[in-house]
Amino acid sequence: MRRRTVRFAVFSLGAAGLAACGHSAPTRIFTLDAVSPQAALPTAAAPYGGAPFRVDAVHLPSALDRVEVVRQTMAERLEVSDFDHWGAPLGDLARRALTQDLVARLPAGAVIYPDAPKPPGAGGLVVDVLTFRRTDQGYVLDASWTLLAGPAGTAPLRRQVRLTDADVGLGDAAAEAAALSRLLGQLSEAIAAGLVP
Repeated sequence: MRRRTVRFAVFSLGAAGLAACGHSAPTRIFTLDAVSPQAALPTAAAPYGGAPFRVDAVHLPSALDRVEVVRQTMAERLEVSDFDHWGAPLGDLARRALTQDLVARLPAGAVIYPDAPKPPGAGGLVVDVLTFRRTDQGYVLDASWTLLAGPAGTAPLRRQVRLTDADVGLGDAAAEAAALSRLLGQLSEAIAAGLVP
């Protein structure tokens, strides 16, 4: 009689564990979207006449550039989501979104698409994101960008920027993706303005 009770208890616990596994939260997949140019900010679409360039890379801190969505919840603390993932490496998503943003802000032919061949004389844009974090005031992005010009003897153009997005949102993965998309849109505005002599 005692053996039957123990076996039933073990079976019940195992069945309960399997039932719990069947109701786990679904994995949500996120991407980054292009952002329309802000009407209030001047764009460089008319005056830019430099060599065409390609966004060669967007480098992100390794703590953030992973499959899972990572949020900095407070100083020196990161929260890794088990059920919120990026649809591709975050650096690749950022590169494509930034390319789309720049295409919308610069003249036709100025920006080469990510996987298109780079013709001779074309430049390369490299973005290095130092931080992307949420604060009480909103999201903050610290980054630098360098345009390595194609023509020989042309000095690289370098700039550093700090961008903020006041929409704190819910602080979840969806808010994180939307904020980063908007900040990349702001970054494209800063790059477009920086290309004008």
